[in-house]
Amino acid sequence: FEVEKVYNDSYLGYAYSEKPELGMPRGQSNQTFRVIMSEDSSALEGVITGFFSGGVEVNVRGDNPYSTEYTQFKEAIGKVNMTVEYDDGLDKVSFNTSCVSSFLTVLGY
Repeated sequence: FEVEKVYNDSYLGYAYSEKPELGMPRGQSNQTFRVIMSEDSSALEGVITGFFSGGVEVNVRGDNPYSTEYTQFKEAIGKVNMTVEYDDGLDKVSFNTSCVSSFLTVLGY
């Protein structure tokens, strides 16, 4: 499934589970998501700064048209509304090369 990621009420991109067999997180959970961020999001600079500062908090919502292609899951996933707190700095974050150059551009380097 895919979920919309929001930072400071601005659309950031989407995430999908690296282990979909774990199902939807309920309560505190340790799961891995691949996050796809939009380069032209107004929230991108804040998220990048948060990563470099050691932590970031994003809201994860399932109310987007791309959340799932399976009709039987659309309503349930559409109700997803979670806050994800990430405070491991860059320890568990990996970036592809084009992502790094985009980040540097956003930050004005």
